[in-house]
Amino acid sequence: MADDLFEFSRISRKELQMSATDMNELVRSVVWQLLEPDRTGIVKIHDLALARGIPAMVKQVFVNLVKNALEFTQLRKAPVIEIGCQPGTTCSTYFVEDNGVGFDMRYGEELFGMIQRPHKGEEFEGLGVGLAVAQFSVQRHTGKIRAEAKVNKGTTMYVTLPGIAGDNND
Repeated sequence: MADDLFEFSRISRKELQMSATDMNELVRSVVWQLLEPDRTGIVKIHDLALARGIPAMVKQVFVNLVKNALEFTQLRKAPVIEIGCQPGTTCSTYFVEDNGVGFDMRYGEELFGMIQRPHKGEEFEGLGVGLAVAQFSVQRHTGKIRAEAKVNKGTTMYVTLPGIAGDNND
């Protein structure tokens, strides 16, 4: 927990020096970093639009989202995680979708609170800090993050970040 709180504190003080961020490279590196060699299932990564952001902060957002998707699909016989984007002219909305355990949307707003979890602590690891860090990072980029889920039907996390005007995905 101390490491998570330190990361949150570090991000909150970081000066924003945004640049073009290759989301294809960033997301592939995150999946490569987190996917265990003996893990079964499918991770589909679609072509992703460029984003404007601080690459380290954007990477941490996707580390947290992919970690969650991996964690909450671990009990599935055929886990599927899909990462893609819905490009726009001034921003891009990325998604991380899984077929995991999902959660009750009545708790959707609490999901991004510090130390908030929609599942019992003994069911899954983690302290409920990752999504708070992700939300803070996305908001620092003037973006938005939201979730859609159904119990036992999976979760889709949406992240909207500033886009790059004129990129080939607009």
